[in-house]
Amino acid sequence: MENKEEKVVTKTSGGIKFLIVLLCLIILGLGGYLVYDKIIAKQSDTPKTEEKSKKETTKTVEKIDESKEYVYDADYEKNVDADSYTTNYNETYYAKDIVVPYINIKTEDATSANTKFKEVFDNAIKRYNDGVNNKTTVVDCNYTKYINNDYLSVLLKFGVGGTDVMYPDYYSYSFDLKTGKKLSYEDVYKLAGFDSSNIESKVEESIKLEMKNNNSNIEDEWINKSVENYKESLNNNTLEYALSENGELNIVVAVENGAGRKGEGKNTVITIK
Repeated sequence: MENKEEKVVTKTSGGIKFLIVLLCLIILGLGGYLVYDKIIAKQSDTPKTEEKSKKETTKTVEKIDESKEYVYDADYEKNVDADSYTTNYNETYYAKDIVVPYINIKTEDATSANTKFKEVFDNAIKRYNDGVNNKTTVVDCNYTKYINNDYLSVLLKFGVGGTDVMYPDYYSYSFDLKTGKKLSYEDVYKLAGFDSSNIESKVEESIKLEMKNNNSNIEDEWINKSVENYKESLNNNTLEYALSENGELNIVVAVENGAGRKGEGKNTVITIK
């Protein structure tokens, strides 16, 4: 009888041990699966995070002076004979109003632009001093800068007048701020939403609209001559252009107003619609 009870106890004890071992194996298996799953998940997430970081990183061109903006007023010395003067027509002009830009980008194209701007500045100061002495010559020298996302455009205006109407000149430069590349006219008009199939017609329409708005009675021959002036500047690579802050294309056209002889067009900034 005792032997029978011992056998039952032994059998029961063996079953319990088996269950304990089986439970341990299950727990170990689940633990290993969870650890493995975390490792796999971490490995699969890592490349995605790195890829996102690469997409978010935007390369910008190196500045000459990192403490300053991409464009600022050039701080050239103004060697003037007087800080201001009043003309014979009772108009007062100030040396402080003569301002040219300095493009703060470390590229050869930016260096060339700054060299040109310095030449304009020197000429403006010279003509200003003429005005101080003769009380007739007047100077207009200032600029506009546009930053549209990663693109920079600068448009410098310089004009000299007096007894005659002022016919200003314009100097423009546009850059990609990610690469430092100087933007061509084609680059800019494409950024403005045009292409080779419609840019010419859009320019002609905008020139006509600009001239009609200024003079509803303007004759077609003057409009056609203004369009010819645009095409000529485009062909001889002297067209000045800029991308505005809202992404519009601005170009400089010698507009014929009919008041003088053909070929005496006044440079005018026209926005292409």
